[in-house]
Amino acid sequence: MKTFTKLLFIGLVGVFATTLSAKEEVIGCNDVIKKDPVDKNLVKSICFADGEKNKDKKYGDASWYYLFAEAFDQSIAMANKSILEDKEFFAASNSGHSTLLKGDIAKAKEHYSLFLKHLNDDEAMQEDFQLLLKHFPDKATLIHQGMAVWNQMLQPYSETASLKKKYKEQKKQKDYQGALETLAQLLTISKNLGEDSLALSDVYAGFSSVYDAMDDYNKELKYRLKRLEIQEKALGTEHPNTLTSMNNLAVTYGDLGRHADALVLNEKVLALREKTLGAEHPDTLISMNNLSFTYYNLGRYADALVLFEKVLALREKVLGSEHPDTLSSMNNLAVTYGELGRYANALVLEEKVLALREKVLGSEHEKTLTSMNNLAVTYSKLGRHADALVLEEKILALREKVLGAEYPDTLSSMNNLASTYGKLGRHADALVLQEKILALREKVSGAEHPDTLTSMNNLAVTYRDLGRYADALVLFEKVLALFEKTLGVEHPDTLTSMNNLASTYGKLGRHADALVLNEKVLALREKTLGAEHPDTLTSMNNLAYTYGDLGRHADALVLNEKVLALREKTLGAEHPDTLTSMNNLAYTYGDLGRHADALVLKEKVLALREKVLGSEHEKTLTSMKKP
Repeated sequence: MKTFTKLLFIGLVGVFATTLSAKEEVIGCNDVIKKDPVDKNLVKSICFADGEKNKDKKYGDASWYYLFAEAFDQSIAMANKSILEDKEFFAASNSGHSTLLKGDIAKAKEHYSLFLKHLNDDEAMQEDFQLLLKHFPDKATLIHQGMAVWNQMLQPYSETASLKKKYKEQKKQKDYQGALETLAQLLTISKNLGEDSLALSDVYAGFSSVYDAMDDYNKELKYRLKRLEIQEKALGTEHPNTLTSMNNLAVTYGDLGRHADALVLNEKVLALREKTLGAEHPDTLISMNNLSFTYYNLGRYADALVLFEKVLALREKVLGSEHPDTLSSMNNLAVTYGELGRYANALVLEEKVLALREKVLGSEHEKTLTSMNNLAVTYSKLGRHADALVLEEKILALREKVLGAEYPDTLSSMNNLASTYGKLGRHADALVLQEKILALREKVSGAEHPDTLTSMNNLAVTYRDLGRYADALVLFEKVLALFEKTLGVEHPDTLTSMNNLASTYGKLGRHADALVLNEKVLALREKTLGAEHPDTLTSMNNLAYTYGDLGRHADALVLNEKVLALREKTLGAEHPDTLTSMNNLAYTYGDLGRHADALVLKEKVLALREKVLGSEHEKTLTSMKKP
């Protein structure tokens, strides 16, 4: 299986260290307020200057600087502007402090309430109060009264800080059940802040993060929706944090196979980021990348290609050709080339990405191993299974060394190696490996985890390849029942299982059962993916094959002609899947006694396979052998 680089938006802060001579040293307000002893005049001068510098752009920062410049009215005005225009609720503490120092404790409490509701950060407030006592000793009585007010307001939420710390440690240790229990305590406390509290939305984010780690996407979805609802109300649709949540919700839709919903959201986020940040901002490029990925999942490979090419060009321009995000774009473009049957293009790009990742990240970095994996898949697509085998054995050894034998990526490598064994006709070796993978996934992830079910499916495929159709049938039926239970009837993985079961019915001569299931899969894929999605066309192809098995060659002809036309339209005339459809149509012509038409088409398929895949590719050799 090829691996995409899925980039979720995470705000990154760049820290640049600059060495200055003593004469060039720049001292700002945040530096001078920490110095001892306090130089009142210096503080007022520097902090006022910093306030003036930031008053037209960074209102929240300006409100902080004006506070220590003793320009309290300006501090309050800037804080209010920051809250109203930028939704920066941390500024409520600044306006609260300025109001307090003006002697209005009741009004200060209102500002502190807003800060508590949305940030609930006692540590930051205690640090603020200590700075105020240091710089305004003449107002110590007022400041202590303000502290008392804050501490009284905080009392119902006093456990929050320790619970947050506990949750983070539990999640780090992968104690997900413990993390959920801690979050439940935080939820009970935070609900008292109001249903529109950003602090409450942060708790929902915690739930969604844990459920994501547990691959429980339905529960993850529930909390992502709750968080987004609060952020849209409190921050507005165009706020960066709201867009991040929208982006993450789209990813969850994708994990659930709800790619149409992901598409709507990704298009919205991209448009808003282009509007608010500009077309070349790194966050905008992340959105463009994610939209491309959704196009890919919808089978719109041509659209994905256009966008991936654009993202790559912009990242090369903005970030440079060796930046990790640029290499991720190069990787994604290569994968898309592969889906479009442009294996030669994919090969060139994957070799380039691998070389650059080895140079930039090192030979054992996880992304380097991902590139190695993708190159192995392309070798396999080109019929170079021996080359794929060498690479996959290397990847497996490195992942076992770096990640451990039971890590999910290690098990994926083991699965890919088993698949290559199968393609090389080494089905017994494939079987040993598939049984090992299934046992490990059941141990690591549990019997009903999607990865475990995928391994069960792959073992069933190996049984089928070995002609053990009865064993394959038992396992495919079990996998399908579990996928329907855990993911739902319409999830893409469920439909793949249904398709595999139908194929096994066919192998067992149960063509009527295969027909019922193939018709069901086709109808569901048309409904969920659309009539032109590659998986839908695969189902159409399989149904045509079943018609042939039942002697319904006229029906098979209609369907094969339709599949060929749609594949030519969506994938291109020379795509390997298009050539498979052409080959199938030729055999249907033969079944109908139209041998001259069949011969013309078979000769065309052979010529195109030699051109596209090479004369030694297994499919080309198959075209040569069959009359």
